[in-house]
Amino acid sequence: SFNPVDNSVVCVTGDGICRFMRINESTLKPLPGAMGKREPQGYLCHAWMSEDRVVVATDTGELLLLEAGELKAALSAAPADGASIDSIVAYSKGFVCGADGGVIYVFEKSEDKEYYKRA
Repeated sequence: SFNPVDNSVVCVTGDGICRFMRINESTLKPLPGAMGKREPQGYLCHAWMSEDRVVVATDTGELLLLEAGELKAALSAAPADGASIDSIVAYSKGFVCGADGGVIYVFEKSEDKEYYKRA
């Protein structure tokens, strides 16, 4: 998906990949940043929360917060129950996730170190 402010930056997620790239003329160039020392896993979807903040969902129900392409935190409010999170949509107060089995989770911005809390 395209960065909402800089359309030359994209985020790509998939099986074992979560990467940011810059479109330069007709080529994609990887940007620095990584998931840290995390084992590769299925990154099923993501949503841009701001110009440099992205929430990424995994096939095990984890929600990962990335800032400027770097892993900032695994959100403690995430279900992380082994059920996949298959879709994320940002909205003005946070984001909504659709999970395996038709479960919907709503997360709102938090002022503390948790970043987002389950509503």
